[in-house]
Amino acid sequence: MIGQGAIGLIFTMLLKGRVDRVYATDTFASRRSQAIQCGAEEAWNPLTENVTGHILDLTNQRGVDLVIVAASA
Repeated sequence: MIGQGAIGLIFTMLLKGRVDRVYATDTFASRRSQAIQCGAEEAWNPLTENVTGHILDLTNQRGVDLVIVAASA
């Protein structure tokens, strides 16, 4: 989940019971915290962290099956 504003958090909650793992990104610490509370396993700041590296490490270099973008333009 890219973006954890209102729509992103709704998607995070909806996905939690339907997929194996949910990872989230957002530039605001408060939104990353909310993402964890809403069911994301991990939440990163894409401006300061290597999100691709984290994903590849957590998925044994496989990557993810689906990316949902809920970020403003």
